[in-house]
Amino acid sequence: MAPRKKYKCSVIVVDVNTTPEFKQEAIRCYLSICGAIYFAENLDRSQLILINTAETNNKRNDRDADRYKNIVEATEMVAYDLRNVSYIEDALPANGNWLEGVEVAVDALVSSKESNLYDTYQLIVLSDLSTPLNMDKEHIDNAIENIRRALNDIDAYIYFLGPVIPVPRMLQSKKDVYDWVQNLERNNESSNVQ
Repeated sequence: MAPRKKYKCSVIVVDVNTTPEFKQEAIRCYLSICGAIYFAENLDRSQLILINTAETNNKRNDRDADRYKNIVEATEMVAYDLRNVSYIEDALPANGNWLEGVEVAVDALVSSKESNLYDTYQLIVLSDLSTPLNMDKEHIDNAIENIRRALNDIDAYIYFLGPVIPVPRMLQSKKDVYDWVQNLERNNESSNVQ
C-alpha cells in the first residue's frame, strides 16, 4: 500500500484597515494565490484570517476576551476557494493589533499540525503594517519570540507581503543587510517597520 499523500497547509492573513489601493492589491494577490491552487485541482488547504476588522471572532479571543480583538477567523481550514474573497471585500475596517492577528494565525497552523494531514505549513500576511501596535516593547518581544518558536516547532514558513521597503542594491551578506536596515528610510508612516 502506498503511503498516504500529504498536502500543504496555509493560513492567509489579510489586513482590511489599509489604503484602498493596498486593499485592492491584497485582494488581487489573494485571488492569484487561490486561483493558482484552485484551478490546478490541488487538494491543499487554507484558512483565511482578517485583521483590523470591526468584528471579533477567533478562538484566542474566546479564551481571553480582553485581547485578540478585531480579528476574524473568516474560514476554517478549507480548500482554496475564490469565493472567499467576499469576506475581505465585505469586512469593515477598525484599528486592531496585527501582531495579535499573526498569533491567531500561528495557532491555526499549530492546530493543523495536530491533524497529521499536511507536510508543509506556511503563513502569508498581506498587510502594510501601518496600524500602530499599542503594546509595550516587552509584550512585542514576547509575542515575536512565541511566534518564532511555534513556527520553528512545525517547520513553517512566514511571508509578509505588503510593507513598502526599498532595497537600494543587491544584499550579499549579513553585514549588507545589517547596514541597510540601520540606514532604512521609511516610505510610509508605519512605526512598526523598524
